[in-house]
This record gives sequence, C-alpha cells and structure tokens, in this order.
Amino acid sequence: MKKKSKDAVLERGEIIQQLRSSPIRGILPISPDPIEVDFDRIDIDSTNPGADEVTSLRYGRRAGSIRDSLDIIGSVVYAPVVCQHPEDPTRFIHIDGYGRLSELRNRGIKRIRVIVFPPLTLEQRICLRETLNAAQEPFDAVSVLKDLWQLAKERGLNLNSPEQVRTLVRDLPEKVQKFEEALVMLGRWHPDAVAKLGESYGANGQAIGLDKFKELDAIIAAVRKVHPKTLERLGGERAFSQRLAQMYIDDKFRMGTRSQHAIRQVARTVKLLPPEHEKLFSFFDEQRPWTTLSGPELPPPPPPSAPDLVEFCKAFTAVLLEVEEPSALSVKERRALDRTATVLNQVLGRP
Repeated sequence: MKKKSKDAVLERGEIIQQLRSSPIRGILPISPDPIEVDFDRIDIDSTNPGADEVTSLRYGRRAGSIRDSLDIIGSVVYAPVVCQHPEDPTRFIHIDGYGRLSELRNRGIKRIRVIVFPPLTLEQRICLRETLNAAQEPFDAVSVLKDLWQLAKERGLNLNSPEQVRTLVRDLPEKVQKFEEALVMLGRWHPDAVAKLGESYGANGQAIGLDKFKELDAIIAAVRKVHPKTLERLGGERAFSQRLAQMYIDDKFRMGTRSQHAIRQVARTVKLLPPEHEKLFSFFDEQRPWTTLSGPELPPPPPPSAPDLVEFCKAFTAVLLEVEEPSALSVKERRALDRTATVLNQVLGRP
C-alpha cells in the first residue's frame, strides 16, 4: 500500500509539472476586480464551443438556471471572463460565460462587469476557457474535442496521432487529462461525426457521455482489424465514423431493441464474418438497419481445460455483461448462475 501511495504522489507531481508549463501560466487579469464595460464592446469568440447554442451541452444545461438566478438575484454572481482585443484595448473578446452574456443581452443590459485579461492568443484563450470549464459538470466531450481541434490547428499538430493528442491534453486541466484515452479515440473520428452525435444527445435532453462513442468505436475497431480493405472502400476511419453517426441518428440501431444491444451485436457480427465479406460493405454503404446484418451464430464455448480456465472465466464474464436486464432472468437462469458461482469459488479456494 505504501508503494502505491508513493506512486500516486509521484504521478501527481508529474501532472503538476505539466500544468505549470501551460501557455497561460502566470497570466493575470489587468485588475483584481471586475471592470464595467459597454456590452457592445465585447466580441463573441466564434471558436468557443460554449457559444454554440445548438450543440453546446453546457449552454443547454445551464441556460434555465442562469435565467432563474437573474430573476431572483437581479444580477450575475460570477462575472464573465474576457480579454482585451490585440488591436484595440477598449474592445474585448469573450472567453468564458457565454450563457450569462447571452441572457443579459436578451434583457437589454447595456453595461456589464467582466474580468479582463490582457490580449491573449487563440491558444491561450483555449487553455484558459478549458481551465475555467473544468469544474463544470457533466464532462462535455464534444466541446473539449472542438477545443482540441482548434489547439491542434494552432500548433500544427494532428489529432490522428495519439501522441500528439496526449501532447495537447497535457496543457489542459487534470480533469480533462483523465479522459485522455477517450479523447485519443475521438481524435480518429471525423469532427462532423462527433458533432452530430452531440447534437442528437442534446435533442433528446440527455447528457453527452462517452459510452456511446466507445460502443460505436468498437464497430470501427472490428472493421479495422478483420476487414481493412472494406474500411478503405468506405473511405477510411473518419468517413466511416460519419456513416456510423448518421446510422445512429437515423435510429438504425434502435429497431426492435435498445441501441446498446444492437451496436454490440453488429460489432460481434463484424468480428465473426469472413474477412472482407461483401455483405458488410453493402450494410454500411447503404446504412441499413442493424437487423439486416446477419452472421454466424456464436459457437458455444468449449469446456475449459485447467490452463484455459482464466480465459474461459473472462469469456463467461463478457457474456454476463451482455445481459440487458438482470431482473428479467428466469428462476432457472438464476439457479444456473448460482451453481456456477459456487463451482468457481470452490476452484478459487474461496469460502
């Protein structure tokens, strides 16, 4: 346990060192207190994902509470953050607080108190707004990824490269760094595909999570591994991610079941079909419903020999995880699971 604690301290120390190398390290507002400025002197930053009222999860989730706060208190508690325009110090570029700015503008407010930073580059604005947004919930993968695309463009990097994504993430808050692997995964997707899924979640009033992206990415990984030529015919990974996103939006994974089950079934079938099977190309090219993709049934697992017991247990656990509703299991199925658990405990020497 002591070793683990020491490792955790070292890891935390490395993270702190990375954060201290951020492009916004040491940059302070021009005044410790908010400054009152004319509303029409503030330019909205079009690169800021939070300013997109259609796709921004943060905007959609907080707009109502911002209205309520203004109705009750009569003013904003936390001042929006801006920086001076590089060509005119009397003009400003918004960095954080678009929801507050939008609501105040809609109410006809002419002047507003804001926290003002000196002129910042786009790279610095991205790092600052991600730092300010890090404390908010939920984690908005779509907005973070949009900022990463902008940051990559500014630095001449490519999100197709996992190492370059990790380089970009190191300048962002620890909360974002925790999602590094997921962001590496999404970096391989087409930006429009990520945005489409984000919009579909917002339209359904749901939080944008990473689980759906991971489920669909399992299909991409399966095609990449077993059917690489088919993936090339479909335009490569990024173009393929667009097809999958559109299929999801068009409910091609919802017919007759939950989308989670359908997506997993498609991924499983992709793995079982013979390499470069023609029906696979037609299925994705024509974006058919998931039920039209049939493949060989999963073969029953062979009885495990002693050396294969661990692998068998892994496979058995994977099957259990596919159970959609555990409460729907029959009495017979529950008894079978109980007996299996008893045998496994005996093998493992557990009471």
